[in-house]
Amino acid sequence: VTVSVLYWCIDSGFFGGMATPTIHSGVLHKLGGGSLHVWQPRYFELAGRHLKYYEGSGPSDKGLKGTIPLEMATIHDRGCVGGDKPCFSIGPGAVVKKGGKEYFLHAADAASKYEWIAALQLATGNP
Repeated sequence: VTVSVLYWCIDSGFFGGMATPTIHSGVLHKLGGGSLHVWQPRYFELAGRHLKYYEGSGPSDKGLKGTIPLEMATIHDRGCVGGDKPCFSIGPGAVVKKGGKEYFLHAADAASKYEWIAALQLATGNP
């Protein structure tokens, strides 16, 4: 019942002019693009069908870094990277200004990874 109500609120625009409430938030490490592929800590907020990420460990640290629309995104469990990084990815339906790309993220532990995967699947409608 709760899931159906949440989908209705998101799909119907129930929140109107109000900010869409945050469904899930916290620090994840995002694999950086460019020439250096390093894991960078980012603060993430999942609200409606958008995943916003900020530089640093909180939303007010250094400002919004990017937004990943989740309308057609797919979420993949990538196991553990490097033996100790519980990893998952969002793609290829995630499209930002640069075009479609896959985002690789890792959580502090497996339990946190599965919480994020469940919240993202709920937001995308793709279990």
